[in-house]
Amino acid sequence: MGPSDSSHYCSKKFYITTPIYYVNAKPHIGSLYSTVLADVGARWNKLRGAQTLFLTGLDEHGQKVADAATKAGRLPKEHVDALAPEFTKVWQEFDCAYDTFIRTTDDYHVKAVQTWLQQLVDRGDVYKSSYVGWYCVGEEAFITEKDLIIDPNKKEPICAFCGRQTRKLEEEGYFFRLSAYQDRLLEFYKTHDDFIVPKERLKEVVSFVESGLRDLSISRSTLSWGIPFPTDTKHVTYVWADALLNYISAIGYGDSAREKEFAYYWPADVQVMGKDIVRFHAVYWLAFLMASDFALPKQLMVHGWLTLGGEKISKSLGNVIDPTDLYAQYGSDVVRYYLVRYMAITQDSPFSIEDMENRATTDLANDLGNLVSRLSALVLKYIPDGVVQTPQAFEESELALQKECHDMLSEASALMDELYYARAYARIWKFVQQVNSYIHAQQPWKIVKTDMVKFSQIMSALVHALHTIAIVCEPIIPQSSAHILATIGKEYAPACNKDYITICREPWNDTFVVRACEPLFKKYDIQK
Repeated sequence: MGPSDSSHYCSKKFYITTPIYYVNAKPHIGSLYSTVLADVGARWNKLRGAQTLFLTGLDEHGQKVADAATKAGRLPKEHVDALAPEFTKVWQEFDCAYDTFIRTTDDYHVKAVQTWLQQLVDRGDVYKSSYVGWYCVGEEAFITEKDLIIDPNKKEPICAFCGRQTRKLEEEGYFFRLSAYQDRLLEFYKTHDDFIVPKERLKEVVSFVESGLRDLSISRSTLSWGIPFPTDTKHVTYVWADALLNYISAIGYGDSAREKEFAYYWPADVQVMGKDIVRFHAVYWLAFLMASDFALPKQLMVHGWLTLGGEKISKSLGNVIDPTDLYAQYGSDVVRYYLVRYMAITQDSPFSIEDMENRATTDLANDLGNLVSRLSALVLKYIPDGVVQTPQAFEESELALQKECHDMLSEASALMDELYYARAYARIWKFVQQVNSYIHAQQPWKIVKTDMVKFSQIMSALVHALHTIAIVCEPIIPQSSAHILATIGKEYAPACNKDYITICREPWNDTFVVRACEPLFKKYDIQK
């Protein structure tokens, strides 16, 4: 999918991005994690009535990609063209409904990067010089002395950020005056202490900037695979200066015909990324934007690593989990639910197939799946046409459930706004369990024999509660939510300015047509 060409905008907008992924190998579970988090954020804000734009894509230039292409016996462009469909396939399998998919080899992006660099040269923020330093291919960056680890068993020092061996490079290049923005960056962090979520990661960034910023090399003359530097074709653009610009080139920067689109969507509301690239986004990216007089993104959601056997899951370590295998075994919703609910952004999280199966059984099959099946069976057994109407009045027990529902909406909404999605869905699941407890307490299968009025009140309260659950769970388990809504005769059709969360807070006075429902989730043998 190319850049958005929308010509009509709502009063509320929400622009969320993932990092763009290196195409030196197929996507892995860590890439899926970032993308699902962004998709959940986009879907939630559609629920809130915002016009959302969800951007993801591929970082196709740089030394790592060139090396991977050589290893595969292909030209770099052939290599990225072959791998790009692997990413879009996985995102589509897992219902990551991005609006724009950018590739940094796209012509419009190349033009935007060259336009931006020329402006920085004209302003004096970019100058030509020579540099000798330790270069890390893994980080695609020169590493300063303070961030090198000397290993007596190795010839070259180790990069403190990624643990890979560096190599000494001496080359002429173009430099961005990063040092000139040190004080402005520190002032920004001081006045925007909620800029990075979780807040603890901001301290690491502040410490890095306070230790002193050196001007940043933004071109390479020893590499041909990249965007040609606008003032000197012997050089190509440093991959991070190229990649970070995707967040604005994708929404029209550099294209005079898309100025309104850029003005509408920028700044980004949330930029999702792993903790290993926060320095590039919270330091270099902000300085680039400051130099161009552009607004800064509102928040960065910086999640921890997924781990396997105590080690970070990464392509470089070779311990990757293939999302396509997970999809074939578990489908989309189970994996999405487990990633968002149990991989907390505040820390590194162990990814465990056994734990995922346990959560799918207890949370999805037992808590939610059984609730839907039980409600459907009760209605169709005692109300043959399946029409559940609002009673003339609710009694105290139903009003208490309605209050629990509204409290859940308020608390979960606040947590979603704070970007703590795992905590928000923990709160939503507490309500799912409260609805199950309500059924056990009311015992409608007994009450129906003596008091049809009370039975109708219970059924109406239950279907209203389930309607709300289906709506708020749409961002995390979209397929299952669609099935639940179909079971109660409703649908979710996001439209500009239609705030579903507010609608769910309205009085319970709707009519539902309940249908039979197949089991939503598979139960796994926990003992096994």
